Amino acid sequence: MSAQRQLVVIITKLCKSLGIKIQQYASGWILELTYKNKSQLIYGYKFPVDKSTVQMLCDDKAGLSEKLSNSKIPCVMHWYVMSPNNWHYQKLTTPPLATAKKLLAELGTIVVKPNIGTGGEHVYKIVSNSDLNTKTQIIFQKYPALSFAPYYQIQNEYRVVLIKQKPYLIYEKVKNKSWKHNLSQGAKVNIILSKPLKTKLSTLALNAAKAININFCAVDIIQVDNKLMILEINSGLMFEQFSQIKPNLQIVNHIYRTILKYMFNIN
Repeated sequence: MSAQRQLVVIITKLCKSLGIKIQQYASGWILELTYKNKSQLIYGYKFPVDKSTVQMLCDDKAGLSEKLSNSKIPCVMHWYVMSPNNWHYQKLTTPPLATAKKLLAELGTIVVKPNIGTGGEHVYKIVSNSDLNTKTQIIFQKYPALSFAPYYQIQNEYRVVLIKQKPYLIYEKVKNKSWKHNLSQGAKVNIILSKPLKTKLSTLALNAAKAININFCAVDIIQVDNKLMILEINSGLMFEQFSQIKPNLQIVNHIYRTILKYMFNIN
């Protein structure tokens, strides 16, 4: 039997303390919570606290970047490419990867990734057309679409966790040997204490959240040439690696407890 996710362990304990009944489905991937005859579902790491369409927009890297850009929010642009298996859904006027190859020729390096994906899985740094063709085939074997973006020499990457559109947690993701900043791939956590930096990060994260009308999220921000840009917005609040460090567990407990009380209007 596989170990339970940290989310399940934490939510189970919190439900007990708050008097909320909990039922697990799909090996704990789906949780049904009941309080005073009102039931709510947690699916994966997504809580029923924002509109589902907004949460779906956050999952869509290309769609989100277009929306943020249109709202004048500085962000990393992503462009969408559908798998060849689904090309009949589109009326293509140019080869699907033509724009990616043009950007690669201009910049020398780009990044390709699943358009809907997490944890840095199947995210590739591309330096040649042959590499682009190989890596896109790998992605299309597992995902219905990919997105590509410029490759940036990232100075720092940060995460701002917003609870009811208020910054609660801000930390830097310090990469290890990998060029990626994912905690699941070895990056470390550095809690941000500098008030000027916290203010800059909070302001950008809040502006992005307000642009798409989301209340609970984790906003990833990169710093490039001393400028801050939104990389992505996570509608699912996952703290599996973060909560492994004991002081951080108290932070995660407070975040999830606040969300549960919000879900059931518990004072």
